[in-house]
Amino acid sequence: MEKRIAAAALALLMVGCTPQPAPPSEPGTEPTPTPTATATPTATPTAGPSPWDDEQLPYPRPVRGLLTEGTNAAGVVDVLHRAAARLPVLKVDVTTTQATLTALTPDEDVVSFRWSEGVVDAATTDFQYLGQATFDPADFPLASIGRMFDVADLRGVHGEPIYQVQEYREGVVMQTVSSLPETATVFFRLDGTAVPFLGVTSAVDIADGFDAVTDELGLIHQFGFTDERGYWATYPEGDEARTRIRLGGVPAYEIPATEAELPQAYNPALIDPAVISMVLSRHRDDPEQPCEVAVDMSLRRSAPVMEVLCDAETFYADLDGRDMTDLIG
Repeated sequence: MEKRIAAAALALLMVGCTPQPAPPSEPGTEPTPTPTATATPTATPTAGPSPWDDEQLPYPRPVRGLLTEGTNAAGVVDVLHRAAARLPVLKVDVTTTQATLTALTPDEDVVSFRWSEGVVDAATTDFQYLGQATFDPADFPLASIGRMFDVADLRGVHGEPIYQVQEYREGVVMQTVSSLPETATVFFRLDGTAVPFLGVTSAVDIADGFDAVTDELGLIHQFGFTDERGYWATYPEGDEARTRIRLGGVPAYEIPATEAELPQAYNPALIDPAVISMVLSRHRDDPEQPCEVAVDMSLRRSAPVMEVLCDAETFYADLDGRDMTDLIG
């Protein structure tokens, strides 16, 4: 009964589609998709023809070896995407032996297809569509999943590894490797390299965090960092403002700024992260002690001022590192 329902749903989805040639060649022999340079890939919300519009699922698609070998994962996910009529994709899950693709139909229903033990079939899903961003799986380095699993293992991901692509937050699509049961999560860039973890105490991390949130920005309202929030920069965009965030091992992402009022904008090139590290060294008893830092024009002086909070005590400095605590009070 479930298979008849899945077949009927697939046939309904394919109404009006023109039949295509036979399904693609065996996964594992197809060329590797080339990732694009977009931070949040998007997909066109239209359906194309499925190679199985005249055939009832399940459909055999044998693969030699594990999905982590060669281009097996890329080929299998492409087959699943064809089964889903090239609909915009909401989520992709890949383990060493199974792959699942969840897609969004034009009427905002959710359909899911799974490859397991050499067979493609429709799958049930509890995924709820709440306006999440969609993407094209060909934009991601699926042929590098094996290497990503190895890197994730070194980063503390133990158990059965699972690769996932989905919206992480507020329209930002990211790829991760975690485990079943979950022990840790490692984020990866579009080129398949792992996102390094950034702390908020070392001079190197402070410099990298500053670069991550201010890159290509000509004006910002505020730069800052805390142990809990990571690094952020709030910047003007037209009549609004956005905040770029880089926290721990998560890639930089952006959200609308939530502050009702923002201080005057300034050029982030005025900030030297090495000066921030120097100021912190004056006020920390332990070099590993996290402090809170904010640099902005909120004090309405002629230049941005650095505000530093360490052990519940507040200090101020100018952007050359000169102490201004007594002056500001």
